[in-house]
Amino acid sequence: MRYICPVCNRSMERDLLVFLSHTEGHIVDEIKKSHPSWVGSDGICRKCHDFYRKQIQPEPARKGAEGSPGERVTRDLQPANRQAWIERTRLLGAATRAHFLPASLIPFFIGALFARSQGYGLSGLLLAAGLLGVAALHLAGNVFNDYFDHVTGADQHSGKKSPFFGGSRVIQGSHISPATMVLLGLFLLTVSLACGSFIIARTGDPLLLAVMLIAGILAVEYTAPPLRLAYRKLGELVIFLLFGTLLVMGSFYLFSLRFTIGSFLISLPVSFLIFNVIICNEIPDFGTDRKAGKDTLISLTGKKKGYLIYACGLIFSMAALVANIVAGLLPPASAFLLAFYGFGLKALGILKDRIDDEAALIRASALTLVLHSAVGLSTIVLLLIS
Repeated sequence: MRYICPVCNRSMERDLLVFLSHTEGHIVDEIKKSHPSWVGSDGICRKCHDFYRKQIQPEPARKGAEGSPGERVTRDLQPANRQAWIERTRLLGAATRAHFLPASLIPFFIGALFARSQGYGLSGLLLAAGLLGVAALHLAGNVFNDYFDHVTGADQHSGKKSPFFGGSRVIQGSHISPATMVLLGLFLLTVSLACGSFIIARTGDPLLLAVMLIAGILAVEYTAPPLRLAYRKLGELVIFLLFGTLLVMGSFYLFSLRFTIGSFLISLPVSFLIFNVIICNEIPDFGTDRKAGKDTLISLTGKKKGYLIYACGLIFSMAALVANIVAGLLPPASAFLLAFYGFGLKALGILKDRIDDEAALIRASALTLVLHSAVGLSTIVLLLIS
C-alpha cells in the first residue's frame, strides 16, 4: 500500500511510515514550525524524520558529526536496513537523473558500432572504459546542472514534479544538501577523469584528450559560471554536441583514430532528436527559467510558438536519416525507422494545441524520449547486423 508523506508529499511504501511517540515531542515541535497543521498521528516518512532529528541535534554534536567531505557523502547515502537501501538507491537515481542515461549511451554505441561496420576492431577494455567514463560524465553534468539551477533559483521557482522537466528537486525537498550534491558531482567527475586517463594511456592520442576536455568543460559549464551556456541560448547546442555529434564522432574516433564525414552524418538523426528532447523540456519551464534569467531558445519564439523549433528538429532528423540511407551508411531497410517519427508528430500536436496542459506536456516529453530511444536503438541493431 502506498503512503503520501504529509510533510514532503513523496509517495512510498507504507512500511516506511514513521509514527512519532510522546518521547519525541522535540521532533514534533520542530516539524510544526514549518508545518503548523501537522500532528504526530499523521505520520512522516523516514527521510523527513531523519532530517528534523538532525535539525534539533545539539550544535557541538552536529559539528563533530560532520567529518570529512567523503564521510558526509557516505553518511547522507548510508542505509539502515533493506528498505532504506532501496529508498537511498532511488534517491541517488533521482539526484543524478539516471533515467536519462540512454541519451548518452545510445550515441556512444552508435559511434562504436559504426566504426565496427567500417572494418575497425573494438577493444573490450576501451569500450568498457568509454562507457563508464561517458556515463559518469553525464551523471556529473546532471548533478551540477541541478546544483547551479538551485543557486540561481531556476528550480526554486518551479513547483513542477515531473521526471522530464523542473529538475530532480532533491535539493528543494531537503533530501540531499547542496554541499552533498557538489561532492557527488565531483566524485562522478573524478570517475570520468580516471576512465579518460586510462584511455589516453592506452591510445596515447592527443586528439582524444582534446575531445574529452571539451566534453568535460561543456558538461560542467552548461549551467556553471562563468560561462553558464544554458543561460545564453547555447544550452541546446551543447546538448546537440554532447549527446549527439561530439559523442558519436568521439566514440568512432576512439576505435578508428579518424574523423570522417560518415561519422558526422551517422550522428545527425539522434543529434536532432536529443535537441528536441531539451526543447520539449524547456517549453514547460519557460516561465520559471525567465524569472531566473535563464535565456533559452524558447525565448526567441515564446512558449506558445516553441513547437516551431521542435518541428524543425523533427524535419532535420528525418532528412538526416534519409541522407544516411542514400549515402549507404545505413541499409535500405532502415527506412522503417521513419515510422517511429509518428511519436514526434503526436508530441508536436501537443506542443501546438495543449501548451497549458501540464499532464499533456509530460506526455509530449515521454513521446520524444521514446522516439529518440526507438531510432537510436534501431540504428544500433542495424549497425550490428549490417
